Amino acid sequence: MERLGDHDLIALVGEGATAEVWRARKRSGLGQVVAIKRVRVATGPDQRSRLRAEAAVLHDLDHPHIVRILDILDDGEGVAIVMAYAPGGTLAGL
Repeated sequence: MERLGDHDLIALVGEGATAEVWRARKRSGLGQVVAIKRVRVATGPDQRSRLRAEAAVLHDLDHPHIVRILDILDDGEGVAIVMAYAPGGTLAGL
């Protein structure tokens, strides 16, 4: 099982041109199930910095129609955004 920070990656949920989303479980605490979006296009320091800044702004938002951002991790050369897991399929499926 692959690990990213304090999380075990359980299953690939979906992927697109710029990122892939994984269902994961936090190793510490209560073992919360989360979604981790691994952004592949953040190859330069400026892109990683911009993605971190955008995620930090979204982290402060709390609305029932927005998936909550819990953490931001370094993922090798990219950025991984840890979010609350929202089961139920894809937007395309809806």
